[in-house]
Amino acid sequence: MPVLAVLRDEDYSPTMQFHPTAVVREAEVHLGLPEGAIEPQAEFAAWVDPPEGEVPVLLAVFADHDPPFTAAE
Repeated sequence: MPVLAVLRDEDYSPTMQFHPTAVVREAEVHLGLPEGAIEPQAEFAAWVDPPEGEVPVLLAVFADHDPPFTAAE
């Protein structure tokens, strides 16, 4: 975590919500993966509060059993 960042309480609710699909799709494109290769885990929600402003922490998994090691290199 960044210096001076604080993990928000579990019951924290931000004023603005967003859907993780766009971020997940951006990661797929960056890694050269097909659409649907990464699945967001919507039930996970966490926020970090560094001095620069709140940052969401997202969780996603690879849809395939084997991660795309060559794409990550």
